[in-house]
Amino acid sequence: MDTTCKVSAIVVLASLAGSVIANPILIADSVSDFSGVQGQNGWSYGWYSSENVNAGSGFSVNMPGFNPFSSFEPMTGWWSTDPNSAASTPQSGAVPGTYAVITAELMHPHAALPGANLVAEDLWVSRRWVSNTSGLVTLAGSIAHHDYGGFMVGDGTETHILIDGVAVFSYDVAFQDFAGTSYSFDVNISQGSVIEMIVGAKDDPLFDATRFDMTVTLVPAPGALALIGLGGVFAGGRRRK
Repeated sequence: MDTTCKVSAIVVLASLAGSVIANPILIADSVSDFSGVQGQNGWSYGWYSSENVNAGSGFSVNMPGFNPFSSFEPMTGWWSTDPNSAASTPQSGAVPGTYAVITAELMHPHAALPGANLVAEDLWVSRRWVSNTSGLVTLAGSIAHHDYGGFMVGDGTETHILIDGVAVFSYDVAFQDFAGTSYSFDVNISQGSVIEMIVGAKDDPLFDATRFDMTVTLVPAPGALALIGLGGVFAGGRRRK
């Protein structure tokens, strides 16, 4: 292969490699991956009690304190108590209930409510994904208060994205913040890293469902494919000498 042909081949391979590298790979989606099976597609659904949450400066959680939800209802999502059991409702006068719920698109935390038969502590709901790969990823999605059809209810929530128990992004969801915010940022993760979406209540647990979604996209390392291609070209040239 003469020099001109080699250069042309290098340019073509580099261009092709660049086009491949420019396309990130979707590896997790909180909405489309949602299911009624804990651990499926790497996702789990549960909650943290207040004693396992550091809600001060530098939000973090004690990860072993994660409690998986015990009940799933196809029409309404994951619950900390069985929504079909009369004994689990606040009106029953029996087992204290909670408002902690996670659906495909919504997350609703729990807080104590005076006069109601509810669990008397905050429960921070957590949607967590365990990474099956290592590298640079883009976390992207949106957060907003759920619109209850025009009813001016609720008092807002606080939301956090954590990696291995430590917050890397936080957003305060105000009452009637229906527009919310979009986020997108890059982080390095390792195989086994735990990415969590966490929502906590403010003053009470009523009418504070929060729209919170996330995609995890792998950003391939630049140059790797190009180097492989160039190595092949030069090796081919050497064989012909």
